[in-house]
Amino acid sequence: MNIRSIIEQKKKNEELEPKSSGGYDNEDIWFKFTEGNHRVRLLKDGAFIVRDHWVAPSKFTPIELFPASAFEGDNALKKSIRCADFDIDTTMLKSEKECLICKLRKAVNNVLYDSKTSFSAKEKEYLTNVAKACAPQERYFFLGIDRDNPEVAPGKKGYKIIEFPKGLYKLFQDAYMDSDGENSLFNCDDDEQGFDIIISKKKDGSKWIYAVKFAMNGRSVAMTPLTDEERDYKMPDLKKIFSKIPDQSIIYDALKSEFQDFLSDEVTAGLKPTENGETAADADDNESIPF
Repeated sequence: MNIRSIIEQKKKNEELEPKSSGGYDNEDIWFKFTEGNHRVRLLKDGAFIVRDHWVAPSKFTPIELFPASAFEGDNALKKSIRCADFDIDTTMLKSEKECLICKLRKAVNNVLYDSKTSFSAKEKEYLTNVAKACAPQERYFFLGIDRDNPEVAPGKKGYKIIEFPKGLYKLFQDAYMDSDGENSLFNCDDDEQGFDIIISKKKDGSKWIYAVKFAMNGRSVAMTPLTDEERDYKMPDLKKIFSKIPDQSIIYDALKSEFQDFLSDEVTAGLKPTENGETAADADDNESIPF
């Protein structure tokens, strides 16, 4: 999907929705965002938005859904689980819901906001943290050329996949769509009239701060039309890479038993299909409390 269409689609989705490392064929195609300045050239048809659940234990995780052993061994879970309910082609939720983590979140919300049940402050905090741990996060990926380190294998140059953290994506989105602004990145991905951008990453206390601007050649923007060599770089199968959905039965088996219980018929009665195929929780997402 091209950058402009994916940003425009994302904006439309936001208006419609209720407010509430590895290699590829032995090539390292994943861009490393180290501290400092990075000069990259983005491609028009190389943008992807995915929705993941971060499930690995960390100091930022309020509740651990899986035991530490689930992330060890040959069948280890990945640190983030791709949401099975998210359609990467439309960047919207699918009509048929399959994601087990999302179902767990709705089950917990159903229990937490059941008007017939009262909870102690400690119980409410626990349920709220479980729902937070289940919440999906959007991730933003772009295909581009790493000007500082263009090699994907010894002696071989190629395209790399660059993940934009949420804050950086927002900066880029605003600058990209502002076609008349002084600092506009409009058309930076065009094959002929595009240009390199400079992304900086620096530490400010405990936070990482990002900035993005166009590369300059003197007082002018440095146009960098793609060369014949760059056009011939091997194109990674982005859809294949980003469409990998884990088997939901494997996720269920790996969950801590207390969360498997939340997905039992007794707890998730509100999630049983209705006559039209929807679940009670799916029928009106406005009633599901966002975290």
